[in-house]
Amino acid sequence: ELVLRLAEEDQKASFWRRLEVSHVGWQKVTLPLEWFVWSDGRMPRWANVRRIGIELRDPGTVTLDTVWAEPSAQPRDEFPATERLVKLAFPQVDPSKLRTLETRDVQIVTNAMSLNLEQLATHLGTVAQRLHHELPFLAEPSRGAVLFVFQERSEFQRFAPRHARQLNSRLEPTTAAGFTLQGISSSWWDEKKGSQRTVYTHEFVHGYLARTLPLSSTGDWLQEGLAAYLQLEFHPEENLTSLIRDGLNSSKTPLAELCDGRRISASRYLQAATLWKMLLSEERYQSKLKELIDRLAAANSTNLGPHLAPLWESDFDKLTAEWRAFCERSFNLLDLTKPTN
Repeated sequence: ELVLRLAEEDQKASFWRRLEVSHVGWQKVTLPLEWFVWSDGRMPRWANVRRIGIELRDPGTVTLDTVWAEPSAQPRDEFPATERLVKLAFPQVDPSKLRTLETRDVQIVTNAMSLNLEQLATHLGTVAQRLHHELPFLAEPSRGAVLFVFQERSEFQRFAPRHARQLNSRLEPTTAAGFTLQGISSSWWDEKKGSQRTVYTHEFVHGYLARTLPLSSTGDWLQEGLAAYLQLEFHPEENLTSLIRDGLNSSKTPLAELCDGRRISASRYLQAATLWKMLLSEERYQSKLKELIDRLAAANSTNLGPHLAPLWESDFDKLTAEWRAFCERSFNLLDLTKPTN
């Protein structure tokens, strides 16, 4: 087994694909560039690719005779063509039987007849506007984020593993209500929860950030915190007061661990959301967010720790104290300061 890596000049950001080579002798290998995996950290860009690398996962010798690429008529996008994704998502369905709606902000594709496409697209457009208001330095996407809404949960659960196989990767069916893989979001239709289901907002934020931030989507504090923050802003939870209080009392995950750049568990989404609310609400933090994003991209990691001192003359002890005080003082905006009975 080997990995072919197409990297940018500094080799920090790259596209890669795993290859199984069992053939002895010469073999021609043709690789579809749209089905390469993004590296973690900084979002790779095809326009910046300058190097080719091969990593052997097993002992062996590989000899390359010729490497060539075929030029495309248009600049290559980091995302597969929506038409190809539709065939992957609904392999047994005639595309003409699907319902689609594309706006500036979102591309919705569904086989759920009861989904109100216009209502959902309008709602997600409002979410996108809010994101640009909170983070005015976000880029404008060349095309809206893709959201697949399947009629059946079983269809949804089969899609992400099928998508992963196209990338020559492995992924088990998710038990979550939504999933986003390399900026392609999906969920399923629930009649009881309607066309503005909470999970549609959450997954849309992931897909939209993949197109507007210079960072890959890896399920870290930055991505999950922002998605959970927007989710709560548009879909407040009735028991949020007690959830915040319980979280502050337990503090099971220190901020230093939460924000180390690794994937976080769903049980920590609310903690990351409250941290993001502080970063977006407090002027001293908000004014440095663009610089933070630029520094994270340059470092090729979303580990917050190395940037606290140069940006805010702070550390995790100070950040934690300010975060706790912010939650206790300022979350009355979400009705969080009322005592529970």
